[in-house]
Parts: sequence; structure tokens; C-alpha cells
Amino acid sequence: MMDAIGGALLSSGELLLLASVNMNFSKLSAQVIGGAIKVHRRLGPGMLESVYSACLAYELRAQGLRVRTEVAVAIDYDRLRIPYAYRIDQLIEECQIVEIKAFDKVTPIDRAKLVTYMRLSGSHEGLLINFNVERLVDGVRSIVLPVADVAQSGVVEVRDGPEAGEPD
Repeated sequence: MMDAIGGALLSSGELLLLASVNMNFSKLSAQVIGGAIKVHRRLGPGMLESVYSACLAYELRAQGLRVRTEVAVAIDYDRLRIPYAYRIDQLIEECQIVEIKAFDKVTPIDRAKLVTYMRLSGSHEGLLINFNVERLVDGVRSIVLPVADVAQSGVVEVRDGPEAGEPD
């Protein structure tokens, strides 16, 4: 049996494995994961993160999703404004953060960083996708934060990085 998620056909075994790895993914997450699987099937492991990011953004835009890449986020710390505190690899539909990796192994700190980005930016959903694996389902981690865990203050603005005119 085959099923389609975000335009990528998955076998029933892949669907079961994906579900067993992490049950908390939304329809949007399923679309992103499907696009990532399509990219991974075409390119395989071993490319640069920037290649995977560009191809995933292309696939998601082809599905009609709004995708912003290299999104610079400014934060306030007390009275200190930090204009480029961190960058989100991809912001999907203004609500989901996607962090893209091409590592041999994703560490707990990579997951912790995604949670921090989600909390500070007000995003409830996040995906950590490591493309440097044989089967992409082994490299996908979904995180959903309860509303109470998402900061309502501290973020000054979220803006696209390259187009924002930030310093070189």
C-alpha cells in the first residue's frame, strides 16, 4: 500500500515508521515531511544544507505553501535590542519553523535550539530535518509546544534575512 504525503509516495512501512518516530505532526508538518522525502529521494545524503534548503523551499512553494528562508529574528533582552539574534532556516506559512541539517548525527542541543527558536519566535510547531541519513524518516523530528510554553514577549521582529539589508 502506498500513500501520498506532500506529493511524496510513502510505503505503508515508511508511514508506520514515521508515525512511530513521532506521532505529533500536523497536516502542515506532513506536507513539509513529504516535500523533504521527495528532495531526499532525488538527491540522497551528502549535500550541503543550503542545497537541501533551496530544494525543499522549491518543493513546498510548488505545493502552494508560503516559505521564507534564512529568516532573521530580533529579540529584546530587558532593554537591550539584539537585531540579528538568530536565523530560522525556514518559516512555513508564518507558523512552523523548519531547521535543516546535514550532519552525521543530530544531537540533543540541536533539538534544544529548535525549542528555543520556537519559544522566542512564538511558533508552536517545529521540524528538525537531517538529510544526511539513508532514509529520511530516520532524520525527522517534530516538536509541538504547548501554548503556555511559547513566549508572548521578547521578540521584536521576524524578517527575511537576505532581503532585510543586514550587515555583511
